[in-house]
Amino acid sequence: MLNPETVEQCKEILYLYENCLSFADWRVRVPRPSWTAVRYQDEQLVWHEERFEGKVARLVLHEIDHTNGILYIDYLTSADELIPVRPSIDDRDPEPEAALV
Repeated sequence: MLNPETVEQCKEILYLYENCLSFADWRVRVPRPSWTAVRYQDEQLVWHEERFEGKVARLVLHEIDHTNGILYIDYLTSADELIPVRPSIDDRDPEPEAALV
């Protein structure tokens, strides 16, 4: 996916936790639309437009943020919102529920 740009997004915003290899020890609750349409070029520089939903939409938007110099920690409003990633599977928190806005 080259030169991606969002062309349309759902108005329904979900706040879910994300993690990133840039800051692998932390996760942050990030607001993202439940679906998005993206225009991009393939490796032959042919333009495509595709709609992504759910977790795939979140992943695509996370990566597009990287191309625009935005990291998931840029969504923080307070350091208190940083959640440490626990190394032990026995210490895992259940996945928080999505909050609609």
